[in-house]
Amino acid sequence: MTLGRQLALAISALFLVALVGVEAILLRTAQGNLQQQLEALAQDAATSLGLSLGVLLRGGGDPALAETVINPAFDRGHYERIEYLSVSGERIVSRYLPAREGDYPAWFVRAFTLHAPTAESLVSAGWNQAGRVRVTVHPRFAYEQLWGTARDTGVLLLIIYVAALLVLRLVLRGVLRP
Repeated sequence: MTLGRQLALAISALFLVALVGVEAILLRTAQGNLQQQLEALAQDAATSLGLSLGVLLRGGGDPALAETVINPAFDRGHYERIEYLSVSGERIVSRYLPAREGDYPAWFVRAFTLHAPTAESLVSAGWNQAGRVRVTVHPRFAYEQLWGTARDTGVLLLIIYVAALLVLRLVLRGVLRP
């Protein structure tokens, strides 16, 4: 193997390792940020629903009224489960969305696991506790966002890698010319 090919192979391998490292760091950072956003979304939704239900249920625990508050939040599709529980733990309102596949491959979910966080908030009607709200966020939208980031940056880094190989070829051809 010629010196030029050895240099080209070594430099391109180093550049490829650097680009794969950049992609891995970017995706792990994005995964951590999305997990934090899912946890914040769960807590914000639980707190908001707890406050809304507390104001509306001061006159008594009407399940139909509680359902009118929970349904619009649940229908956005970001939540796997929203439950309104009585003080004794009995389910008053429960909405559940079964898991659906999103627009991302299954191997990607195994490689970059996001946990569906659950948050709770107390429902207080005046000075009395009227129950609690439990919200579990569905990570499907976070996976779709993470997959889009992985796909787009992967394509961009591949284009950069090919361009760098072309430049490397031109530079080595000029430097190693007898």
